[in-house]
Amino acid sequence: MQLELNWLRQRLTGDPLMLRHIDAALEIGTGAMGALRRILSDLRPGVLDHLGLWAALESLLEETEGRSGLRCTLVCPAEIERCRLGRDAEIAVYRIAQEVLTNVQRHAGAGRVWLVTEALGRDLRIEIRDDGRGMLVPAQPTSFGLLGMHERARAIGGDLGIASRPGEGTTISLRLPAALVGGAGR
Repeated sequence: MQLELNWLRQRLTGDPLMLRHIDAALEIGTGAMGALRRILSDLRPGVLDHLGLWAALESLLEETEGRSGLRCTLVCPAEIERCRLGRDAEIAVYRIAQEVLTNVQRHAGAGRVWLVTEALGRDLRIEIRDDGRGMLVPAQPTSFGLLGMHERARAIGGDLGIASRPGEGTTISLRLPAALVGGAGR
């Protein structure tokens, strides 16, 4: 579209009103391309492929902190940081963390958020908690965000739990059985 509009703009030199409309359409196209790039990067950030899940999560927390003012802390021991979970699992974990952080920013009224990883034998636990207003946890998730997180966890063989009470913040806990094999991950 932008190529065609640029071609048209070069040929319409005498009509200032037409040129303004073409320039406005070109600006809309440029904005749409920028938005598309951001969306694609959010869905699958390059750092996930190049540096792995833990660097991608650190980057996500830094972006969240810079954008929202929320104070974000990552706790990831070196033995976990060396582990790779496999492409599908890393994408799922990243998207779950992304959804949790989005929910914290939109609904929690929190000042701080922590992402903590720990080894429980061969199992990996990833916990994201905030100091926000908390919520009543539904017996069955009904929002698309909560449903999506549960589905992503199940798809990679994990279990997702939500603990929260009004006034006490929220903790999302993801447990991945046998994700840590001999300290090297799978």
